[in-house]
Amino acid sequence: MSLVDTARKFGYSIIFQFSKKDEKNEKTALEYFDYIGVDGIILFSVGSDNEEYKNYLSLLKKPLILIGNRLFDLPFVGIDDTKAMYELSQKFVQNVMSDEIMYFAPVLKKPLHSLNAQRMRLNGFVQAMEGSGKRYRIATSIQELSDCGGIICATDYYALQVLKALGYPEDLQIAGFDNISVLKDVTVRILSVEYSTDKIAEEAVNYILGRPYSSEVAYSLVYNME
Repeated sequence: MSLVDTARKFGYSIIFQFSKKDEKNEKTALEYFDYIGVDGIILFSVGSDNEEYKNYLSLLKKPLILIGNRLFDLPFVGIDDTKAMYELSQKFVQNVMSDEIMYFAPVLKKPLHSLNAQRMRLNGFVQAMEGSGKRYRIATSIQELSDCGGIICATDYYALQVLKALGYPEDLQIAGFDNISVLKDVTVRILSVEYSTDKIAEEAVNYILGRPYSSEVAYSLVYNME
């Protein structure tokens, strides 16, 4: 794993705690880390807009940096999800003749805090669509999928769900996000956003160790079949 390998280079080890996407579990894990005296905390947060939680995090005695989801104004390493999805959506619609685009994101069934990566990706999609002149619809279940000019998915895993449900039609215009490795084995052309998780790990560890670090990681738009 990227974090484990990066930490090991500097003589450190990683202790994992999993919240199961529950804020109470996340807080319990943070209290445990604080208690045992870790040197720093890299947090992929469930996310919260709760001011009380913000105050709690600010009182932690250890260096803390976020990956995955932004939270309040705390230090973060990652990509600009809004900008990346905006650029992906702009490129995607250039190859779609239909006037309607569908956005598939089952995660939107749940309430998400304002800086959640999935909320930011949705914002980027909507901004791109409003500037494109095309109609768009947002689907949160496979049953809502219907004939349309193309489908943009909030993650590559969602893109794979769509392809499986539709029988892997090779003429479908579809996009995902994250450029996961299994896309290389898919025969349908998929546009995605690629970025280095190794770089995110490196910069997060740099922050924890008090070294110079970059908060924004580069990304690129790629096709799985190129």
